[in-house]
Amino acid sequence: MNKINLLKDFMSLMQKALWLSASLSMTVNATPALAWPTDDWPVKKLAPAKDLSYLSVLEKNIILHLNMARTDPPRYSQEFIAPRSAFYNNKMYLEPGGPVNFIGLQTQEGLSAVYEAAEIMNNTMPIGPLKANKTLTLAAQDHATEQSKSDAVGHVGENGSTLQNRVERYGKWQHTIGENIIYGAHSGREVVVELLIDDGVKNRGHRTNILQKDYQVVGVSCAKHPSYRSVCVMDFAGGIE
Repeated sequence: MNKINLLKDFMSLMQKALWLSASLSMTVNATPALAWPTDDWPVKKLAPAKDLSYLSVLEKNIILHLNMARTDPPRYSQEFIAPRSAFYNNKMYLEPGGPVNFIGLQTQEGLSAVYEAAEIMNNTMPIGPLKANKTLTLAAQDHATEQSKSDAVGHVGENGSTLQNRVERYGKWQHTIGENIIYGAHSGREVVVELLIDDGVKNRGHRTNILQKDYQVVGVSCAKHPSYRSVCVMDFAGGIE
């Protein structure tokens, strides 16, 4: 049976992904950035093809990190999720060397969500990588572009469009579809790690989407957002025609 996996509690996601930009007397930019290396990963196998001109560098990096998380969940946990625990001050995540004016990510659950995600990933079996898909990218692009202009958040478009509506403008999806949206994250790594931790989202639906073995293809689109600096939309499907 076909099914559509949509996350309804977008307000929790909005709160989770809010990047604070107020000025402080001391910023984390004075501290050298963490390396977060990917050199030892099979990047050529997991990253989308370099000649996919419809994807930006950030969008390609998101797909790379999605595939790293899917193909080796325990390693991804050990290298990208568990180390975050060293940079929490109560429920504020303060990453050394963050982007300009970044002073922290205010979370709802703090370290408990990080520990939970790390444990889940450590006990998750590998699944296949996702292939970049232009049809799904067009659907994601429609939503990201609209929200970059409207300052809106969530999965429903201004005209009432749903994920299914947007995908079916361009093609026919197979088996199942789903959508993740995140606001304010500044790198492919941060997009994927935040969604895997899924702070403030009770059903951890974003993590479920990333680790859904029935998904075979993905489209990603990021745009500037008036209130939250950025919006990134990821549309998943079991297949597309």
